[in-house]
Amino acid sequence: MVPPTQSYIIASTPRSGSNLLADGLAQTNIAGKPCERFPRPSEHIHSEVATRRAALLAQPPPEDSYNEALDAEYIKRILELGTTENGVFGIKIHRFQIDDAVRRFRSYLGSLNSDHHEILSTAFPNLSYIWLRRRDKISQAVSWHKAVQSNQYVKLHDSAPSAEELNNEIEFDYTAIRTYWSALECSDKGWQYFFSTLKENPLTIWYEDLSEDYQSTIKGTLAYLKLDKQPFVVSPPRYRKTADLQSSEWVERFKSIHSRSHTT
Repeated sequence: MVPPTQSYIIASTPRSGSNLLADGLAQTNIAGKPCERFPRPSEHIHSEVATRRAALLAQPPPEDSYNEALDAEYIKRILELGTTENGVFGIKIHRFQIDDAVRRFRSYLGSLNSDHHEILSTAFPNLSYIWLRRRDKISQAVSWHKAVQSNQYVKLHDSAPSAEELNNEIEFDYTAIRTYWSALECSDKGWQYFFSTLKENPLTIWYEDLSEDYQSTIKGTLAYLKLDKQPFVVSPPRYRKTADLQSSEWVERFKSIHSRSHTT
């Protein structure tokens, strides 16, 4: 294992383009291997199961999912998996996962009283933050709702349609979309507060800009991390947009219902 000498966290929210950004950085082979690692997979919580991930919005993982020895070993494994040969480590963390992550880092570090910033900067050397945001949060909420129902978070270019896409079994749910919308607004404010206590501002990337100008955004991120002097290639994005005509229709449908409910 190459120990990390430089680290960064992609501070994100669901459906903000975090898979697109993380994969783009990983494909350069010089910017770590960032992906979502929390909560630690267990018999209770499996990060790949969408409905259980969504449950974290309302409640943290069960108490018996925490184990100091297992958590410490898991953090060691994360550091190994997320580091490229040049010593750069990357990870992405959604706002509602941060408390869970820090608690497990405390097991790794054996530190109980340090605050979030100190724990993270101790675990990750020379830590930088990339704040990934999305301007259109209603579209983001619709995307989240559809992903939870279908358990499909990414689509590869040239991939065959999923069974859910073919059968179109997912359903519009105003209440669920509003819940995700509220959660996204709260998460954005949570990150805003988190960064307000830092001495240095994070690099802020908007999903819309990433989607519109992928190559420049990846290159700009590498420059921010001071990695652009190393040889690299920005490959075409492997993921395509999950939004479709149905997504657009649901956004307008949500806005219409929301507008009526707040004018009566």
